[in-house]
Amino acid sequence: MSLGEPYRGLAPRKRWMAAAAMWLAIGMTTIDGSITNVALPAIGAALDVSPAASIWIVNAYQIAVMMTLLPLAALGEWIGYRKVYQAGLICFVIASIGCSLSSNLEGLAICRALQGLGAGGVMSVNGALIRYIYPQSRVARGIGYNALVVAIASAAGPTVAAVLLRVAEWPILFAINLPIGALSLLAGWRALPDETGGAKGFAKVQAVLCAAGLGMLALSFINLAQWRLSYATVFEATFGVAALVVLVRKQRNSGKPMLPVDLLAYPALRLAYLASLLTFAAQTMALIALPFLLNFRFGIDTFMTGLIITPWAFAVAAGALASGRISMHSPLDALATCGLLLFTLGLVCFTFVPTGNHLVSLLGCSLISGLGFGLFQTPNNRTMLASGPLERSGAAAGMQASARLTGQTIGAALMACSFHFFGAGSDAGLSMAALLAFLAALVAGLKARRAKASLAQGT
Repeated sequence: MSLGEPYRGLAPRKRWMAAAAMWLAIGMTTIDGSITNVALPAIGAALDVSPAASIWIVNAYQIAVMMTLLPLAALGEWIGYRKVYQAGLICFVIASIGCSLSSNLEGLAICRALQGLGAGGVMSVNGALIRYIYPQSRVARGIGYNALVVAIASAAGPTVAAVLLRVAEWPILFAINLPIGALSLLAGWRALPDETGGAKGFAKVQAVLCAAGLGMLALSFINLAQWRLSYATVFEATFGVAALVVLVRKQRNSGKPMLPVDLLAYPALRLAYLASLLTFAAQTMALIALPFLLNFRFGIDTFMTGLIITPWAFAVAAGALASGRISMHSPLDALATCGLLLFTLGLVCFTFVPTGNHLVSLLGCSLISGLGFGLFQTPNNRTMLASGPLERSGAAAGMQASARLTGQTIGAALMACSFHFFGAGSDAGLSMAALLAFLAALVAGLKARRAKASLAQGT
């Protein structure tokens, strides 16, 4: 696999300023997708809505990101990655202010959708910017740094939420984005490179088809997961499939298709995307299920829930750093498989914790789960981001983020289904998450086996 054409990257001082701006932005937008999970019981109670209805606070954000990732990645290849990134960041910060001022579920969901639009701008191009910020010899390291930030932010949401809710009401979860976003915006304005992928235009009709198709499919899946089978759900699914079929036909002769089927032509990339989707679905289910399970079964409050999940975030960081070093001497796919098996073990152990002396056991499960997730992230992200040509960096970044967000949306939808059938205090959601993690391990194992076979044939 190639890292693309040689590129010098930015000067060291400017490089680290640009990288720091990206870390702040992707950390903020990623953590915002998970920070509400631990706060759902508190927000639901404050807004007087049911647990199943409160899931829309998560779904609205994720659906909006899914709809916009690929179109905005294509836009970045035309007008410049920096412009899309900065515009998305501004939109995200303004929407965060709206979230903090919302007084009902409908208003909060709308502002969360606008947050998702802004996050789509940031996430769709951050992977592409990596390949212009770092010289070619350090691109893999830059990908590892970003993977570390995403992994920590995904897992740290509950901990951050618990600490903030200890000192203030739930609007603080969104208001805090204002200073962080402003700092990232200033640093990015001074340091980020203004590069494009060389696209000669932006296919507006294809962008509408892509956004509508992915959005309708996501909405129909969420309704089906909550057993809302109606004519509207059938229409949503049919419309979504039809829009994507028309999109594929329209872009058939395009050298840079908006729905990047050219990247899906590589078996290793297909398996990497699938493994990422399943893994993030599993983690999302676990991080939504745990606050309710700990509260209903163990009587643990929001603050203690955050502390119990804290080792998860630290272990993700340790695992991501360790995998970065180990991958220098070991096959990437084998390392990812081992990480997923460890992640599965941690989730399974959660379901066997007795209701007596539980604190140490719960902390141990959290540690094991996070370590396994972290070991998986870095090698899989290197496969997804460093495999295509430089001019398709935007599409590669969009696909990586799409796999993650699709998984998170599926996880949230399946968790709503679990709440509907088994109740908020059941461990059924965690069991389903463990199953998804094990399926991801099988996918990564298949990828490792194919890579080993290809290497053997090459020698």
